[in-house]
Amino acid sequence: WVDCASKVSGFRPTIAHTFNGLKEFEVMSKPFTITNQGIAQRYFTVADGANITYKNPTAKRFQSEWEKSVFYLRTDGGLSLKTIINDDSTLVESVKGSPNLQAITHRADGGTMQSVSYTVNGIQGGTLLYGVALEPERGVVVDNFSMRGSSGGSLSQIPSAMLGQFAAMRPYDLIVVHYGLNVASSKQTNYQSYIQQMGQAIDHLRQAYPQASFLVVSMPDRDQRTGSGLSTMKGVEALVNYQKLMASEHSVCFFNLFEAMGGKDSMKKLVDKKQANKDFTHINFAGGKYLAGL
Repeated sequence: WVDCASKVSGFRPTIAHTFNGLKEFEVMSKPFTITNQGIAQRYFTVADGANITYKNPTAKRFQSEWEKSVFYLRTDGGLSLKTIINDDSTLVESVKGSPNLQAITHRADGGTMQSVSYTVNGIQGGTLLYGVALEPERGVVVDNFSMRGSSGGSLSQIPSAMLGQFAAMRPYDLIVVHYGLNVASSKQTNYQSYIQQMGQAIDHLRQAYPQASFLVVSMPDRDQRTGSGLSTMKGVEALVNYQKLMASEHSVCFFNLFEAMGGKDSMKKLVDKKQANKDFTHINFAGGKYLAGL
């Protein structure tokens, strides 16, 4: 899954993503209309002639090639969509208006895609774009719906109808719920109200995806400077324990990432190994590879 536009597209090494004529709306910023959001808690308004292009930035096999692209959008009055695959195959098609989510699928002739470009014209009525899935026909597919600054509680606000439409078109076997960095505090150790919100979010997702398994991943370690030096933020261990309790109460799986990475003061060790940033909060690519192994 790749959103139609992104403020941080330049940091994603597996895809070269360019776009114009789009305006982004996300749940953590205002203005934002809750009923417009898609599964990634974003939506994009679009101007006539807008373009979105995804290209393979590397020659490494399997890193950035795909067998099909699936474009997710909603258009009340219809539009014209021009699609260019691998810079040589062009298709222009009419997308009919509908109040429901639509998924437009394309495949490369006789092989894989290394690029796909969409141009939107002739927009009639309200149109919202969501994202494009670039994926194989078979294998493991991971959609990462990250949201900077989110605690995860807003997941329960995704409209049930929209979740149901995504579930019908894009069913999941496993849903991983991984939050906490934006919740833990040095002044708080009681997170009962937070896990109530997150429990509601899990129940909301479960109604749309009854076939899916759920995995709660705890927050990692987060360190801060104190008078005696660097140490784990006071609220981290308490929040991890509350997350474990939440997983138990909602009968879902739990992975204690804090414990797996070494527990107390382990973020400092990652920084020392150049696997995390010097804010002692966020891992980097090397740290991501290490934690993925755990």
